[in-house]
Amino acid sequence: MRLRARLKALAEDRSGAVLVYVGLTLAALLGVGALAVDGAQMYVTKTRLQVVADAAALAAAQELPDKAKATAAALGVAEANMPSAQNGAVLSAADLQFGVWNPDTRTFTAGGTANAVRVLAGRTSARSNPLPLTLASVFGSTFADVSAQSVGLKRMVEIALVLDNTGSMKDGGKIEALRKASEDFLDIVYEKANGGVKVAVVPYVASVNIKAPGAFDYAWMVEGGPKNATVSDPWGVGNLAEVSAGSAAKWEGDNFTASSAAMRVNPWSLFEKMKVAWKGCVEARPEPYDTEDTAPASIDTRWAPYLWPDEVTPDASTNNYILDDVNGSATAQGFKDGSKWAQLQADTAKYARDLRVKVKNQNAIQETGGMNVSTYGPNKSCGDPIQPLTTDKGVVADKVRNMVPWHNGGTVTSEGLFWGWAVLSPTAPFTEGAPYNADRVKKIAVIMTDGDNLIFDGENPPPNSKEGGNKDSANKSDYGAWGYMAKNRLGTTSPGAGKAKINAKMLKICDNMKAKGIEVYTIILQVPDKDAKDTFRKCATREDMYYDAGSNNAMKDAFKEIAKRIGELRLVS
Repeated sequence: MRLRARLKALAEDRSGAVLVYVGLTLAALLGVGALAVDGAQMYVTKTRLQVVADAAALAAAQELPDKAKATAAALGVAEANMPSAQNGAVLSAADLQFGVWNPDTRTFTAGGTANAVRVLAGRTSARSNPLPLTLASVFGSTFADVSAQSVGLKRMVEIALVLDNTGSMKDGGKIEALRKASEDFLDIVYEKANGGVKVAVVPYVASVNIKAPGAFDYAWMVEGGPKNATVSDPWGVGNLAEVSAGSAAKWEGDNFTASSAAMRVNPWSLFEKMKVAWKGCVEARPEPYDTEDTAPASIDTRWAPYLWPDEVTPDASTNNYILDDVNGSATAQGFKDGSKWAQLQADTAKYARDLRVKVKNQNAIQETGGMNVSTYGPNKSCGDPIQPLTTDKGVVADKVRNMVPWHNGGTVTSEGLFWGWAVLSPTAPFTEGAPYNADRVKKIAVIMTDGDNLIFDGENPPPNSKEGGNKDSANKSDYGAWGYMAKNRLGTTSPGAGKAKINAKMLKICDNMKAKGIEVYTIILQVPDKDAKDTFRKCATREDMYYDAGSNNAMKDAFKEIAKRIGELRLVS
């Protein structure tokens, strides 16, 4: 019989069998509906219980080894998330187990010296709070048991935020976006940490300011700092030599050398003569210490203070803050023909004279950065100091909230990364970090930039100069962590070639950090340069820990995702 005929016959059938068939069909449909409604209710409850179990496990783990405090913390979290007045007691002291988590086998064993807590939260008949069912009760299923468990590991997370504060960050709302992204990051990690996180901030430009209030020590520095300012002054107290033609002192990147005697001019003396305080930026250490975590215990392992020299340039140039003069002669002719360029640049006696006035009522020393502000003086382009590791969210939030861009010098991420490593390291100079591979401590660095590694070259030569068409041809570049490119400290005098050298140093630091167990996340913002992309991708611990953000919002999303990933580190099952 054809299907249509069968259906017609069924419709015309008056027998009771059809009613039974329809009744069974309706019952089945009602059962499916009940299953859907109550299944959704069970799913929602299961999700809520998992949140409770996770939060309670983390809260308890952070109180170890004090089991009483751990239990109280877990019960408090459970009550706050699923009040017993509406849900019954979803967690009791008996639902907590203290034991040992083995990361190799990913197993929890109750007992022993506890480093973890297993929590079982639930709405069950055994607890006298099973989940009431809505429609399934028609079929005799009045209640359901729902539970969730989690294992929380007592683990401190130490995070270094290495953040680009270079001049290009003023464009396109990037510095504002970085402030917001950093604050959102802190909100997430501190909320999830429950007291188990320390954060450091390392703002960087072409160098890093290490003069952290309350943490800095002049013992890290060459010559021991300004307290010993006259020890190595080859000309005696208050008597810096006048430089004459043919016997000029030379700028050596981290020191001045008098050609008449193989002696260094103590840089602290120059600050003293200028009556200007050293702000806190430093030059890079010599190889191999520029890429190694070595405590400052010798001349080569200590840091030379950053001192951007007075440059022989017109008022509109990079850094001109002292009146240039050689043996009392005027400088105008030297500017015109370039014949006194080297002498004027190398003159150390001028640092003992009055600083020049750039414009009426405006001293040449300007050290406050900002959106459209260029700085001048020996501390030019030296940014804000490092914030060492701290559990105080407010202190860290203030640091990122007040970041500003600093113009000139370039972008030297290798130095930012080095100091990001230094704040995580347990060894001097900063010692707030836990020992490497310490039980229950995870170290993480998050590095962000909006540009490739770049040392700025000069702009314009002196008028009629024969120096080769570059303003800073005697220097080859702006001053920075590597001094001037002319000193060949990077194995090249070309700023362009220096880019590859800095990339290589950055990758060496990345590899050394990862070898110490530090996890590295990298974020680039609107960076088209292929070499930069490759460098930051290789620097990251894994491919999925590298973020190529094409917009400010994408950068914010990257910080949020990283923060959430970090927050999950202490939940092990």
